[in-house]
Amino acid sequence: MTSIGITRCPKCDRNVLPTNSGQCPGCGRQLVEVQRPTGTGPLHAAAATQSSSTSAPKTPADLIPYEDLGEEPIPSGKVPDEVSAHQQLKNWQAQAPTVQPAYKPSGKATALGSILMALAVLPATLAAAVAAFLVELLFSAGFRFIFWIVGKVLRVVRVVSTGEVYEPTTAVIASLIGSIPTGLAAGVTAGFIIAYVGRYGKNRSPRVAVGFAVATVAILVAGMLVPVFTGNIPAIISGPLRNVWVIVACAAIILVTGFGGSTLGTNKQLQDDTFCEGCGVFMKHHHLSPISFRAALHALRAITENNLPEFVKRLRSEAGQRGTPHIAVCPKCGSGFADLTINFAVNWTEKNMAEQQIPKQLSASWLSASVRLDKTACDALGK
Repeated sequence: MTSIGITRCPKCDRNVLPTNSGQCPGCGRQLVEVQRPTGTGPLHAAAATQSSSTSAPKTPADLIPYEDLGEEPIPSGKVPDEVSAHQQLKNWQAQAPTVQPAYKPSGKATALGSILMALAVLPATLAAAVAAFLVELLFSAGFRFIFWIVGKVLRVVRVVSTGEVYEPTTAVIASLIGSIPTGLAAGVTAGFIIAYVGRYGKNRSPRVAVGFAVATVAILVAGMLVPVFTGNIPAIISGPLRNVWVIVACAAIILVTGFGGSTLGTNKQLQDDTFCEGCGVFMKHHHLSPISFRAALHALRAITENNLPEFVKRLRSEAGQRGTPHIAVCPKCGSGFADLTINFAVNWTEKNMAEQQIPKQLSASWLSASVRLDKTACDALGK
């Protein structure tokens, strides 16, 4: 393979480490012709199959010894313009391709987890009702205040002249629109509580948790409609809001948005869970100190070389803000998983029509490495 060393870019006038395609990481100028390195071993094979690209697997540049790397690419995070920003992002993504997580959840449901989630439906319904009430109260108050201000302004041109003209319409519109955040709040609350309780029963099935959360929202909406069909609408609901169709429309909106919110709340609670199937326990998560982009590239090269100790070493090497290591460790067997997320961010300025400099930014984050760790590797990371 062809080795890529530090060279001086004639356009940037500084020493740079060319990208895997032989371009300057700052301006994209072609500097050298290189051949993409290839790696072997199970770690490299896993990384290649996890790549989101459908083309041939991409690997990091053939890096020179760590001690001789020179300066960090775009240390100030500044580029000349938007074109350079997107070119820089493209270069980084070529050197650190996106991969899929090494941990694959089993999605298993347990009898104990289902029992606990069923028992949690009632308290989750009460909590969802409180959340829905508070959100509806705040939203209605804010919406009415906005309409009051609009009414005061429009009163000047006599488009809206009296409170009697716009107040009933305001109440109906506020209730219908307010049903959207109300349903979301109820659904998210229900989903979060159901999924949280299910963890104590070792539930790993988002579908089962979502099912119980959706049932919770359905019970809440049914409770709202009981007074309507029994003719016992509370006196606090007055004016046009006592109309049956208005109440049914609000309930339907809450039901639909509540289903979406329950899915969101459940997935939010379960998305970071990592379960050790061998030991039957959830792993503990740890965030390590951020590292530089060149340290991240070394970690990626270690994967292509099937060198797990070197990969672990690089996660503890040069500090920076471009790579975020995260590990999950089983408290029983000590094994786990390590993920490395690349954080890209560059800034530039553009002139507006008034010749003023407007700051711009392009940022992105993606998973660039994900491997399984044995107990020795986890111990080396101090976890």
